[in-house]
Amino acid sequence: MGLKTKYWRALVLGVVLLSVGLLPAGTVWGQTSPPTVEVAPASNTSGLGVGLKLSGDLIPFVMLRLSRQLAFEVGLPLSALGSGLLAMMLDLKFFFPLESLPLKPFLGGGVTFAMGGVGAGIGVLIVPSVIGGAEFQFPTFPLSLFVEAGLSPGAPATLSVALGARYDF
Repeated sequence: MGLKTKYWRALVLGVVLLSVGLLPAGTVWGQTSPPTVEVAPASNTSGLGVGLKLSGDLIPFVMLRLSRQLAFEVGLPLSALGSGLLAMMLDLKFFFPLESLPLKPFLGGGVTFAMGGVGAGIGVLIVPSVIGGAEFQFPTFPLSLFVEAGLSPGAPATLSVALGARYDF
């Protein structure tokens, strides 16, 4: 048996094993069924959203829903740009699964990174925070209104409150 024959046998065996491993659970050989794609419901529970927060500063942000209860948010405070800083806010939010309430409460944590020129050098500031709030999702339109509060450690600790709106795609 030559090297080419061994190569082709290994390749065919690999393709067969991969094909069997990629079959959905419960598939019977010879059974044909149309492929299915799970689509998120239209109730703003997954996907991408963009919005604005107002908390003494205007903060445009993008939110990515990782699941029904978990979301990741990235925001850029606009006042930092006017003061020569580059700042970014990263938040991870957990939405409580309380389907009977019109307001969806959430808790989470975040961190704000700021970088800018300080004298002859460059300064970097990293501020963690704990956030909580509630949002109202319109049932027939992909728009959410929310209020959130954030607590950042320091001497003294800083409490911030934000009002905002988000459009979900």
